[in-house]
Amino acid sequence: MYYTKYDSEAKVWEGPEDYRSFFHPSISAGQAILHLLSIKPDRVNLISADDGSSLTNAQVYAAALKIAWNLRTRGCAKGDVVVFIMRNSLYVTSAILGSLYIGAPISGLDPAFSKKELLHSFTMTKPKFVFCDDTEVNLIQDVILELGTDTQIIVVGKKIPELLHLDDFLLGDLKDDGIQKLIFHPPRVSEADVSAIVCTSGTTGFSKGIIMSHEVYLTTFNVPRIVDFINEGDAFMSYSTAYWCTFHIALLSGALKGGVRIITRDPFTPSGFLKIAKQYNLSYFMSTPIHAGLLLKHPDFQPNCLPNLKYYGCMGSALSHALATDLQQHLPSAKIANFYGMNEVGSITTHVFDPAITALGVLTEGVTAMILDEDGQRMDVGEQGEICVKTISQFTGYCGNPDAMKEVIDDDGWVHTGDVGFFDQDGYLHYVERKKESIKYKLYHVAPGDVEQVIEKHPAVFQVALVGIPDPLCIDLPAAAVVKKDGCHVTEQEIIELVDSNVMDAMRLRGGVFFMDNLPMTPSGKVKKNVIRNRVTELYNERKTTRN
Repeated sequence: MYYTKYDSEAKVWEGPEDYRSFFHPSISAGQAILHLLSIKPDRVNLISADDGSSLTNAQVYAAALKIAWNLRTRGCAKGDVVVFIMRNSLYVTSAILGSLYIGAPISGLDPAFSKKELLHSFTMTKPKFVFCDDTEVNLIQDVILELGTDTQIIVVGKKIPELLHLDDFLLGDLKDDGIQKLIFHPPRVSEADVSAIVCTSGTTGFSKGIIMSHEVYLTTFNVPRIVDFINEGDAFMSYSTAYWCTFHIALLSGALKGGVRIITRDPFTPSGFLKIAKQYNLSYFMSTPIHAGLLLKHPDFQPNCLPNLKYYGCMGSALSHALATDLQQHLPSAKIANFYGMNEVGSITTHVFDPAITALGVLTEGVTAMILDEDGQRMDVGEQGEICVKTISQFTGYCGNPDAMKEVIDDDGWVHTGDVGFFDQDGYLHYVERKKESIKYKLYHVAPGDVEQVIEKHPAVFQVALVGIPDPLCIDLPAAAVVKKDGCHVTEQEIIELVDSNVMDAMRLRGGVFFMDNLPMTPSGKVKKNVIRNRVTELYNERKTTRN
């Protein structure tokens, strides 16, 4: 039974005592995980649903050490960043563990990133090596050429002349002197050494890079309320690439509990998931509420069609009570769980679905929280304010952007989430709304100002406000409220095309453009975004009804 303890004098809530620090801080994350794999070398570690190929713990272990040694011999030193831009395939795990083993910070980027996003990320992390799918090579070469760096590309998939290939890094034997020395004299790390640079979901347009030490990597991605439900031999799955935290949670969960990880290079589709789930008797699935919504709409997803599924964990955004109820009805034998957190601190709350409870859940192990009003005063039970937390797995900074920490962490070490909520008398945390103006399209945050600046450049636009229209699958649909200059003309399509050509995909105006005579303002001259959001949502629904 999980619980949250409340100190009424300090007005602070605490989760259960944390127990995740199981390795000495001088041990790298790579060395720690490889040690776990070495305990049961013959156990199957992962299976590719694409072709049925698999690797045992011993094979993952050997491949990781070979990659580590070959990276070293090609000039990769402790502190050199290794980037991964690839879909899930057999040796991704070994490449990540090999990098971590020698103290080379890893950074996963989304294979769907545009050139602008890659330029931003490469400028931030300055990678020495990039593992990427063969389909991404031309784009990455353009980025490297524009930046003028000597970053080396390692291709996964089809071999490309004059470029390094993953196979080149799988050469060698564990009995070789160099690899033996690496095994017996692994690099030591400290709290100051970086294990990973994890991307935020872009609250300021482009992602920031969260810096994690090796100890923080091991504690952040060892989520007890996930690990506790995985048993040895259980088949479990996540579609996430190394860009997403759920990839690393799955990697570590499998090493700790002996579950068999099922992977695929294909993106999520309801039919594809159902096929894999039945073929491999999935016990555990880590997903997003967006995927859950799509699954519930599929005709083949019928009640009790996956009787072996014991646990369905949702992350990335809040799982609505209605969606959870529907999911539970279709999966009566499974526990439906939702995790609330942020990359900077890891998991904050966990909630296993209960029809009588509509909260985010109770605090996760090692989490302390308080609720602050706008004047910085601590709130009591039932009182709303900004959710602020401290955790054992807190990040240590933003890569290349030290000033950004001041916007998130206060002088007393509290991380300000930007979410408004409250605790009830039973210790459950409830979400009310987003304090900041950020819009969330699927798993990507959209900063309104970035899109507003683009639209304001149009000569016919006098004023603009970007808001999010609530959507059950996408969370928010970005929409623009526009006031035209007197005597000027501009169409909705013109503005949509202007935005499409200047922003990332998540920022596109999927909610549309709505022309207004004026934007409602406060007496101090600030735009009333809530009023605009409500009006634009009404107009959007009227438009949708008319079109139907």
